[in-house]
Amino acid sequence: MFADSLRPPKQDLFCGVTMDQKNHVYRRTEPALIRFSSAHPAHNPEAFFYNVLLQHVPFRHEAELLSIQNRMGTWREECRVRGIITSEAGGPG
Repeated sequence: MFADSLRPPKQDLFCGVTMDQKNHVYRRTEPALIRFSSAHPAHNPEAFFYNVLLQHVPFRHEAELLSIQNRMGTWREECRVRGIITSEAGGPG
């Protein structure tokens, strides 16, 4: 069923194929740290607030991250709508 290049490593448990049918997903046998890029809010604010949202909101599909209440459609506004940030400057609380 698998070509030799697609076989899962022996220490990992095969979990399935991603939705695009190109990449395989494996369950790790040991926990790993999740890494986020560190965008600077002054230089790239949308990327910064996107990362903040990813760290605070569980989701299955990226479309779930933007709520109906977010009329501007920006990641910063979504953080404000969800109460992750509250000040006008965009900082927490």
